Amino acid sequence: MLPLLIADGQLLAVSPAGEVRAWFLTELDEVAWGAIYGNQPGNKVGYNMERERLQRAEFGLINEQETYNWPNPAEDHTWIRFETSGPARIDITVITPSGATIFETQSESQGRFPEEIRIDTSSWGNGIYFARVRARNGAESETKLIKIVVTH
Repeated sequence: MLPLLIADGQLLAVSPAGEVRAWFLTELDEVAWGAIYGNQPGNKVGYNMERERLQRAEFGLINEQETYNWPNPAEDHTWIRFETSGPARIDITVITPSGATIFETQSESQGRFPEEIRIDTSSWGNGIYFARVRARNGAESETKLIKIVVTH
């Protein structure tokens, strides 16, 4: 079916056989894109969104909601994802439960969007590991601890 028009609570479409079909959508409130080129006549480039813009969550130097590893559990590799409010030095250290350091790296984040670092876990044994993600910008410093599970 190819939609032709959504208007006044109705959806009109053409079937592959060339028949026009109509559905009455009684629960339809607002149609954001009612026709092939939008709702306004002659509009062929976009739709004027009148909804509120999404607000970004406020955070300090490191966004804890965007700082985690995936996949978890990891098999051969995992990604450490982080987001900082601005440019920062990122130090990532992974340790075993006994405290032995098995991975360390430093990076520079650009800030204001999530970034990721890939870690090869193929030689790690099955178990739980702890990653410390530290972001530093001048005198400001924030840290988040992540639990990583590895299964082979």
